[in-house]
Amino acid sequence: MADSRPDRQLIDAPLRERVTADYRAAMYAAANYAWANREAMTQAVSRARHDADCSAL
Repeated sequence: MADSRPDRQLIDAPLRERVTADYRAAMYAAANYAWANREAMTQAVSRARHDADCSAL
């Protein structure tokens, strides 16, 4: 008996379907946002460490 519910993980979605393209675009945007946030946090920590080291002198 086949399951008629849509796959929430889009495992079986055809690659050329609009929903698949939208899903992939959203995942790429989320990954880009996460990377940018990581870079911003790294820069903030680096500045804070630099300022702490300089003020200790």
